[in-house]
Amino acid sequence: MPSPTSVSAESIGDSWELVLGALRTQLPSQQAFETWFRPLRARKIESELIELEVPNLFFVDWIQEHYFSLLNDALTQVTGATPQVRFVVCPELEEAPAVEQPVSPPPRDAHA
Repeated sequence: MPSPTSVSAESIGDSWELVLGALRTQLPSQQAFETWFRPLRARKIESELIELEVPNLFFVDWIQEHYFSLLNDALTQVTGATPQVRFVVCPELEEAPAVEQPVSPPPRDAHA
C-alpha cells in the first residue's frame, strides 16, 4: 500500500511537468531548460524522495553544481515538501533518434 504522501504512477508524469513548468520560469534561458531538464524523466515522486532518470553522470554533476537549488525549489513548490533527490543514470535517454540518411545511388557503369 503506498504511503499517503506518494504520487500515483499515473500522475508522476503530470507532477514532473509541473516541476518542469516551475523550472522553466526560473532558468536563465530556454536553452538551459531544453539542455538540462527536458531530457530527464521522473521515476518516482514522493514527499520524501524524488528519483530522476538522467542520460549520464555529467548531467548529475552539472545539475548539482549549477541548478540544484532551483530544482529543489521547484520540487518543494509542487510537492509541498523538501524531498531528497536521487539521480538514476539511464543511458538510453542519451540515444538520439535515428535520422534516415539519404542513400546514394549505385555508381553508373561507364560502359552501359
